[in-house]
Amino acid sequence: MTALAGAPSHLTPALSGLDVPPSRGAGFVRRKGTPMPRKRSGEGKADPTPQQQWRQWLVQADHEASQDYDKTVLTLATATLALSVTFAHDIAPMPAPWSSLLLAVAWVALGLSAVFVLVSLLTSQWCIREQIDDLDHARDPAPHGLAARATGFFNVGSGVLLIAGLIAFAWFALANI
Repeated sequence: MTALAGAPSHLTPALSGLDVPPSRGAGFVRRKGTPMPRKRSGEGKADPTPQQQWRQWLVQADHEASQDYDKTVLTLATATLALSVTFAHDIAPMPAPWSSLLLAVAWVALGLSAVFVLVSLLTSQWCIREQIDDLDHARDPAPHGLAARATGFFNVGSGVLLIAGLIAFAWFALANI
């Protein structure tokens, strides 16, 4: 049940094999697969089912996690870059000759990580705009177009470069303390 952590409490039973409508409480239990009665809103539209509500929550959670990932990678990359410049200037002004290459690798990796985050944000915008245009022109949205693949590449690349930069800087720092 740990996969349901953070989910709204009235939505978690839909995934456990039993459906418990939020309006009926825990006393009304139905086997999974049994159609759930849907209330009608005042405008004649059916209210979303618990599964639809759960899906909406997952989409929102994915969106927030993606934003948090981008912010975290960008913050860590730029902060570590600033810290490494300060470290190299104030703490290790005369580094071991071989370790200067580690610092250069760290700077390149951290700088590219920040650039990759920014490029992934741009390609994500392109992907969203392509899908909006597809929907506006009654075409099936293409979720796996070039912009979507580029966004995935730059997202993963930013994380890999961040880790490489952190490792190179840590190695440089340990060699020059």
